Amino acid sequence: MKIYGITTESSFVLPNIATSTIESLLDDTGTTKGAVVHYTQGDKGKVHHWVQRIRQHPHPRIYLMPLALIYEGEKPPTLLQKQFDECVSVTQLNSASSTKSALFERVGQWLDRIPNLDNNSSDSSIPFKILRLMASRNKGLEPILTPSNNRGFVYPAIEPMFERSDDSPITSLDFLHRQQFLGRDFFKRAHFCPICESAFLNFIETCPDCAAENLTKEELVHHFKCGHVDNLSHFERHNQLVCPKCDERLKHIGVDYDKPSIVYQCKQCTLQFQDPLLKVQCYSCESVSNIDDVSVEDIYVYQLSAIGLNAALYGLDALFTSILQTDLQLFSNREFKSFIHIEKARISRYKKSTSCVATIYFENLDSLFHRLGKRTEQLFKEISAVFKSVFRESDVISALNESVFVILMTETSEENANLALNRLKNAIQDLFEASLAKELSVGILTRVHRIDSASDLNLMLENALKVEEK
Repeated sequence: MKIYGITTESSFVLPNIATSTIESLLDDTGTTKGAVVHYTQGDKGKVHHWVQRIRQHPHPRIYLMPLALIYEGEKPPTLLQKQFDECVSVTQLNSASSTKSALFERVGQWLDRIPNLDNNSSDSSIPFKILRLMASRNKGLEPILTPSNNRGFVYPAIEPMFERSDDSPITSLDFLHRQQFLGRDFFKRAHFCPICESAFLNFIETCPDCAAENLTKEELVHHFKCGHVDNLSHFERHNQLVCPKCDERLKHIGVDYDKPSIVYQCKQCTLQFQDPLLKVQCYSCESVSNIDDVSVEDIYVYQLSAIGLNAALYGLDALFTSILQTDLQLFSNREFKSFIHIEKARISRYKKSTSCVATIYFENLDSLFHRLGKRTEQLFKEISAVFKSVFRESDVISALNESVFVILMTETSEENANLALNRLKNAIQDLFEASLAKELSVGILTRVHRIDSASDLNLMLENALKVEEK
């Protein structure tokens, strides 16, 4: 198997493309505009690993890189094909060259529209990377059915962005939909194990009396003339149907008789019944559940909304920031600077007050979201409630980015500001423990800056961001 890097001067035709290594592709954020993988039978695992390394890279020019799969002979598995932007056989390569090269050009042009994109750019939020992948291709996300995933379906275009084969892609897409970055249309309704959420279920008909599964099933026959109803086997006589009650031969269904229903008989307790009790057994965890307990979920096709397209280019607010914005009054950076300037002037004039700027940095919020899934939103709302209880209405809160928050604490000494921050950290740690999330490595780093007449506002905010680097 070989991988080829496409530069701005390269043609899509294989003989004219320089052979690369996966390492050189991951290091090149400038000249390489796409990659072509030459696939041969038996390379499935290695190809998937290469795609993962590319899609999990933090730099937009790497993880958004257009990928083409070239194969000889038999087509690669559908799941692998769908992880690439294009899939074409070697025999079709020359005729498809111009079409495929156009895709590489379109993605490159979209990347050029991203503001302030340079060699140091980095995207850590997977939901944000999903938005950018969709926007750069101008395509929606459609699931495919597969036995390789426990839930029975995957979104192959974004699957390589995730380390584990779990429900993290579903959780991310649901989050983006709730934030109105994605629209969605119904694709299919699926049933899942209530214990492990596996889609691989065996629906079992059981005896309502003894719960045995060993049942026989037989049609009922209704003789119109005499009204007798009985099992079909009781009507069968020498390859004919004869009523066991009146001995009349039944010739024509709909004229002499009909078959109104089906009857079951348990071979263990001999009970006859028409409605067996349905149970569900999971192939993954082997649990047995009542049919009413099975989880039913809709699967969707997703499209980028106008809001999502704008967010893909200019930035995506984190879930935590969105919740704080709703529950608290978050001020913009510009407004925050104005408040600091006013507070600095007030302190300088009256020389009586002591005020501070507190910085709070939450580590690995993105990993917390993906580990806790749907529980994350509720946990973030509870953290927001802690913010509201610790800080006063007179305190001014702003978000410098998705993880760093600054708070102007008026009429507060450094000692009291640190006490408040410690209360905040302890309360949040209690929430983690109550939510069974204490094993997650989500640290909270804080710093306090005293405001005086000599305070350099820009330096103060610059130092606030340096908390993230500790």
